[in-house]
Amino acid sequence: GAVLLQTQLYWTSSLFVRFMGMTPAQAGTINGYMMFCGFISYPLSGWLADRWAEKDLRGRMYFCAIMQVLACLTTVAGVMMLNIPLLALAMFFTFCIPSAQVAFTQEIVPLFNRATAYGGYVLTL
Repeated sequence: GAVLLQTQLYWTSSLFVRFMGMTPAQAGTINGYMMFCGFISYPLSGWLADRWAEKDLRGRMYFCAIMQVLACLTTVAGVMMLNIPLLALAMFFTFCIPSAQVAFTQEIVPLFNRATAYGGYVLTL
């Protein structure tokens, strides 16, 4: 998830400029709108993952797995087709991953190792 997110954050503007013929200002504006997806997807994904976890303890893990698959598929399709709405959807799915991932990591790690596990998680970001 983190590699995909960083790739989208850093290289999307270059894709817009080099392959779609946009000016840097246009590319930055569109990339900014795509980043706005994070403001929507972070709380929404946390809420959805929590609702799923109420029904099934593995719900947060399933949610993360599904979001990672959707993020990968929409990113590849968006880049191959040079489709901005598809890339925005990929950004939405990518931003859905961290909120549920942090929560389920803290659930499955023993109490005395949680800080170490979270430190390792942040390090891999």
